[in-house]
Amino acid sequence: MRALLIRWVIWLAALELAAWLLRSSGLLKLEHVGPAMLAALLLALLNALVRPVLAVFNLIALPINILTLGLFALVVAFVMNAVLLWAVGQWIDGFKVHGVLGALAGAAIVSPVTAILSAVVRERRR
Repeated sequence: MRALLIRWVIWLAALELAAWLLRSSGLLKLEHVGPAMLAALLLALLNALVRPVLAVFNLIALPINILTLGLFALVVAFVMNAVLLWAVGQWIDGFKVHGVLGALAGAAIVSPVTAILSAVVRERRR
């Protein structure tokens, strides 16, 4: 339960940062904190459910990962985050992702932020 709470806070910070950076372009909009909290919770839950499937896929695609030195796994995770952002943007009022470009721009910000914050939290737990 604590891990899910930490993951939720990480996603909330990443979403707020993405919305702040993309506010002038209108690609990703958060109206206020309520939708951001709900979107972050939904993204954290979906990510926790999809991540094991993605791990199996990466294992199956191991030869491609070896050939690309792991870049393929990063691209798959990036695309997964873009699809999840777009889907959650369709489900939650007050959180809007405008089109494919909005999902890709949001994922370009959210993916590295969540990866870095997750690594920092993992390091501090040790």
